[in-house]
Formats: sequence, C-alpha cells, structure tokens
Amino acid sequence: VKPVAAMVRSQTPEEAEIYTTFTYNRPSLDFYSNRRVIAIESEQIEQYWQPNTYFLVEQPEELPLFQNLGIAEGLTLLTPE
Repeated sequence: VKPVAAMVRSQTPEEAEIYTTFTYNRPSLDFYSNRRVIAIESEQIEQYWQPNTYFLVEQPEELPLFQNLGIAEGLTLLTPE
C-alpha cells in the first residue's frame, strides 16, 4: 500500500477526487496517501471521467485518452486528458 499511497500523494492535489476499481475501500491507502480514494465498479468509470479527477486502475489501456501519472504495485494513476 505504501508505494501506491506515495504515488497518489505526490501526483495529486489534496482536494483531488480519486477513484479506484478496487471492489472495496482501502482505509490504509486513504491514511498513507492523505487522500480519500473511492472504490467504484469498473463499469462506472465513464460516469466519473472528467477533468480534474484521478483514477487508480489495473488496466488503463481500456480507457479513453488519459495522462499516465505513474505506476506502482501494478496500479496506474491516471487523469483524463
């Protein structure tokens, strides 16, 4: 969790909305990143896909245009272009 949290903390503003395709919330990720990371179903990404949002995903190649902000522990942090 710590490498992912460090990436999230360093690449996102404090007030950022961060979504992940985990099937459950990860309180330790929230704690170490000092951000709230919200679990959503992968099918819901399109609903949240807008500027100034961030996503932690396992398979980013299935998404529309995005900016890759980093990879840690098999998770990619990205934001829509």
